[in-house]
Order: sequence, then C-alpha cells, then structure tokens
Amino acid sequence: MIKKIIKKLSISILPLLTAPLIAAKCFGNSIVTTNQNYTVERHTFVNAVKDYEHIGKEGIDTYYFNNDRIPYVSVKQALSALEGVVNTKLIKIGNAFNVLHNKNYQIYHANGASLKFNWENNVIEISDPRVFGILSGRKSIGIMHNLTPLSFRSTYINGKPQGIKFDLSKYNWKIHAVNKEPIIPLFVFNLLFLSQNYYNLRFNGSEYYGVDINTIIRTSPNALSELTNKFKINPETSAQRQDAFQSLRFVFDNFYGLAEEKKIDKVGFESWLDPSIKKDILNRDPLIYNKGYFKALHGQVNELHTSVRQFNYYTPLEYTDNNYIKSLVKHSLDEYKNKVNSKFDSKWLNADQLRSKLAALRERAVYHDGYESRRLLKVSQTINGFRLVEGNVPVVRFLPDKKSAVITLDSFSAAPLENLTNNPEENYIFDSLELMKYALDVIQRRSMVTGKEINNIILDISQNGGGNVAALYKLIGLIKGKQDRKAYSYSFNTLTRTLEESVYRAEIPNKYLDKNYKWFLLTSNLSFSAANALVAYTAADKSSPSSRNVQIIGQRTGGGACAIIPIVLSDGTMIVVSSNTKIMTKSNDKHYVSVENGFEVPDKYKLDYEDFYNDDALAKLVSKK
Repeated sequence: MIKKIIKKLSISILPLLTAPLIAAKCFGNSIVTTNQNYTVERHTFVNAVKDYEHIGKEGIDTYYFNNDRIPYVSVKQALSALEGVVNTKLIKIGNAFNVLHNKNYQIYHANGASLKFNWENNVIEISDPRVFGILSGRKSIGIMHNLTPLSFRSTYINGKPQGIKFDLSKYNWKIHAVNKEPIIPLFVFNLLFLSQNYYNLRFNGSEYYGVDINTIIRTSPNALSELTNKFKINPETSAQRQDAFQSLRFVFDNFYGLAEEKKIDKVGFESWLDPSIKKDILNRDPLIYNKGYFKALHGQVNELHTSVRQFNYYTPLEYTDNNYIKSLVKHSLDEYKNKVNSKFDSKWLNADQLRSKLAALRERAVYHDGYESRRLLKVSQTINGFRLVEGNVPVVRFLPDKKSAVITLDSFSAAPLENLTNNPEENYIFDSLELMKYALDVIQRRSMVTGKEINNIILDISQNGGGNVAALYKLIGLIKGKQDRKAYSYSFNTLTRTLEESVYRAEIPNKYLDKNYKWFLLTSNLSFSAANALVAYTAADKSSPSSRNVQIIGQRTGGGACAIIPIVLSDGTMIVVSSNTKIMTKSNDKHYVSVENGFEVPDKYKLDYEDFYNDDALAKLVSKK
C-alpha cells in the first residue's frame, strides 16, 4: 500500500484542456459532447466521506468510445473534478523533454515518483506506487497520535529498482488520447489513484459517489442514488460482462498479495480460475454473476481478507438484504463444493461457526471477579429497536490466583485525537489504547486496595479479527514496556519487490510502562490480520528481548498477512482483497517469513475452546513454567 509518510512537493498543475466541441447538449447537470468516435457526458460528483472536504466545481467527464458502454475518464479532468479529495497541488504534469507535447505519451509526477501513460502501446509505467499518494489529509487530526516515526527503510530484494508496467492491451483496454491527454478506463483510474488510498468512485449511470470502505449508499428505494440509478433499467451487455471479468483478472494478476501462495502468479488468474466460475461471472443475470463472484472469492480463493463487499447498481436493491446475502453465499459455496471442489473447506463458514460458538461461550461464562470493570458493548434488541448496551464481558477481570488479570480486546481501533478526553474510561469504547489504559488503571487500583501485585496479564484477542494498524503499533509499544516502546514493522511489497522496515515509538505515559508484567496472548483461529500481527511483532519476534515476556496461549491464530485494499470492479461491484503489502516476521537477522498461515501455540499452553473463558483453567495455564 502507499506509504503513509511522504515528502510533499509544492508543484502546480497545468491548465485544463478540453476536447473540441462538435455537438453539445445539456441534460440537467449532464453535458453531452459527441465526437466522431466518442461521446462525453459530464456527471455530478458527490463526496460521501465526511473526512474529506471536496472543493471541485465540476462534474466528472465520462467518455464512451465507438458506441461502447465501457466508461473511460480523462486522468487530468477527473483529478481536477476531485479537488479537495485529491490534493492537486502535489501533481505536476509533463516532461521537460516534451515541451512541444509531440510525443505519444504523457507523464505525471507526484511525491518524487512518476507515472507514464503511453497511448501508442497502451502501457502504463510507474516508477514507484507513492506517485498515487495524492489524497488530501483528512479533516480530523488523525489517528497516528501517540506514535513517533523513527525510521523507514526500503530495500529492493534484487538490489535495484524494478519498474512497474501495466499492459492494458492484455485486458482489452486502450489508452486514448484527447488533446494529448490520457483517457483511461474508469476502473483503472479508480484502482490506481483512489483504491490504494481506501477511497473509490461508484457510478450509477447518472452520478458519481466518492466512498470509503464502510460507506453504504444503497440504503432504500428512496435514496438519491437509487432514484437516479440508470443502470436498473439498462441491463448489462455481454461486452460489459467481459469487461467486468477483465477487471477482476487485472486485480488478481497485479494487485493480489497472495498470488504466489495461491499459485496464481504461475499461470495468471484467468487460467487459474475454474472455467465454470468464469462462465457464471460472464452471465448477464446479476443473480448468477454475483454467485460467480462468491464462488471465486469466497470459494476458490478462500481466505478471509478477500470477499465481495457490495453489489453493483445493476443488482436489484432487494438482493442487498443481509439475510438474502447470507443465503446466497451459502448456496454459492454449496454449489462450489458440489460441482467444482468436493474437498472444499470454507474458511468463511468455519470462521462464522467459531465466532458464534466463542461469542456464546463468553457471554454465558461466569467470571470470578469483574465487578469493578465496565463491560464490552453488544448489540441488543430493545422496545425501541436495536441498540448498543453493556454486555456480560468485563473489559478487565481478575483470576482466582489473585495475581493474574484478563483484558479483553475484540478489535484494534484508533479514535482521532480531537475526539478523546483525558479520561480513558470515557474513551475505551472507541480506542484500543484507551481501553488498555483504562484496564491498567483498574488493575493498579485493585493492587493498591488488596496489597497484592498483579504479575500476569492475559490479553484476550480470541475474537479479535484485526483493525487499525496505528492502534496495533501503540499496543506493541505498551506491551514491550519502558525498555523498548518500539513497534518494528516488516512488510514485503509484491508489486515493487521491496522489503520495507518501519520503526515507531509509542508515546505512552510512564505510569502504564513501569510495571514489568508477564503478558499472555489468548488466541484462536479468529485472531486474524492485525491480531495475528500482534503475535508476529511481540511473542514471535525473537530478535526483540521483550519477546521473552510475551507468550501465546489458547489455539493457533487465524493468520492473515496482507493489508486489505477495497476495489470497485468495472461493473460497480465492490470487493476487498489481500493487497500487495504482506506482513513479515524475522526468523533471524537476514531472513523474513510471511505470517499468512498464523502461529501455533506450544502444546503445554494449548487450551480447549470450551475453557477459553473459564477463569480457573486460565489461572492454571498461566502458572505453568
């Protein structure tokens, strides 16, 4: 993914060039321009992410070539239309050696990197992905507070930079040139410039919506995006379904971080994918092609970082009901097992079953001593509908041995600094570090009252599916304590072929670092992604002396090595996949290994799931030497 710390350049953008108007008509907010081989329609852009302040004054020009329905956009005009979301001051267009603009390419510069669009051979060349780090800073102060970046190092594994080239011809796409400016598929623009920043454009034929990974705009038949949805009355063509498949193929050929592990890199995604699934995806019926997407991502790919996130605008709104989606997923995976792979064992269904099992065990558990603690929130149905209430599970509780405590952390979350007060008890719901500080405050008060020191802390991440990396780094620093406080992050970028090492220092009040606790991480197969990384960067990081004070207990972690990337395919379907950034851990000073397969618990520290929330069993386990 794009590096978070980048050098900002004060660079101007060239004046906007427009295509010659041969015929122009206005339809409300839409301007239609017709040329001999293309049509341009200008559509309103609506930013639906409150953290960005859109200040662009124009809509997005959408190009259609040779009477095709595949949308293209002008790189220059689209970036200008997104001003405020995009920091256009970072971008410089052109080349000192191309003053007359008579070459068959255009070059964009940002953050010390370059991006070349060559419309003669339909190739996009990238010097470094940081060229796409052009989104504006969010309006909130941010979530990196309490973290000081100390160092960053990027090393090419073959000793020299490896240029990145995308040949669009392989996917039946072209780079068009209008007034010597590149016009590229909307999907390609979205993926390169926006998806890697966790932002995307969604298009309903009338309007563009700027969304992040959590934005849901198809909420009801009366929602604006539904009232203006042109696609619900214009079924997809066979050419559009071919294009949708090519966009999926492009993602897995170029941006999928586990292509090597899944052996996609050897043959390419199209050859790797079962032909019957490709046939489903090419079908023009949304019910059938959405089943194809589920079979591909939840079935054949079968890893928890990759999934269908939201259906497109061609899919009837009633299909977006949660119960319907669950039924469709199950039906799709049953078909996959019966017709494609009889040995298929769904990680998605297994995780769902384990999640239900552990949630029920924990909520029914009788805890030894958690009376002084606030409770974790749960969703409960009341007379006024569903709402969040405090459940049965204490944030922190004490075990019968009188020297051990359990802190429960179900996700890694980081709240913006301006949303926090100086009272951790008020903020534990929203921020993981605040939850830890609150729990440690309760532990310290208990020690003062009883006169007995708490020596062992079990951090229960058995139902933690991951979350925010900034929150992860802060907790690593907290667990390592006063002697270190540093979070060492190792990752491998499969696109640039670079090993990246980052070091952050967690800025935490000394009162939370003074105690030399023995930490135990209670893990399960649901301890995934950032929770898996917590194990990688503490208990499993044998290069760190503080790893001796951290022990993994319970059951094997669920793995998950890659950061995720949200992507909108060319048909508007939003998916999430394991990105090019793959978390690694050090096996020694020179060797790094992926954490995708998780970490095994030593036999003497294993615990049956039925005993995960049994305080007597936990006390007995942590007493082992």
